[in-house]
Amino acid sequence: MQISELIIHLQEEAAHEMPPFGAESIKIAHRLGSDATSFLLEQLEAGGWTAFLALEALRESDTVSYSSIPARKRVGIYVEVLRHSIFYNAWGLPGYQFTNTAYALISLGEEAFAALKPLLDDQRPAPLSGSQDATTSAMYGNRICDYAWVLICEIRGQSYIYFYSPAERDREIEKLRVVE
Repeated sequence: MQISELIIHLQEEAAHEMPPFGAESIKIAHRLGSDATSFLLEQLEAGGWTAFLALEALRESDTVSYSSIPARKRVGIYVEVLRHSIFYNAWGLPGYQFTNTAYALISLGEEAFAALKPLLDDQRPAPLSGSQDATTSAMYGNRICDYAWVLICEIRGQSYIYFYSPAERDREIEKLRVVE
């Protein structure tokens, strides 16, 4: 396995916003282990999906190097992608099933909370792709603020009910704002 394969896959998958769980670049980095580290660290400066997939690949291939990246930088990469995605499969289904990526963001705690809080105002749609996921996402009318809300609740260890109605979720989001 060569770095050249990792480069090609990472570029192609970033261009198509491939979720980490389906990305070949993540698998290649995992097999390469620390041999992929210097390339992946360089890619963190690219921003967007390139940085995101590189960060996720690093989390899989070299946990020591991943952990050495300041939490603020990791949070910035995750939240940028959460804010600007076309599809939200990389995060899972809010209120029901998160991905390892979502748990990686949650694990960054208060640093993640501070970056997610402004997204509580972002009511743009956050659709999922794929047959069943897309249907479920559309039925619930998932929005970016919903992802931010449930991620914050998870960070804070607060229980929540992911209501079917966006209006009911808005009331819960507002309660969260009042507490802060």
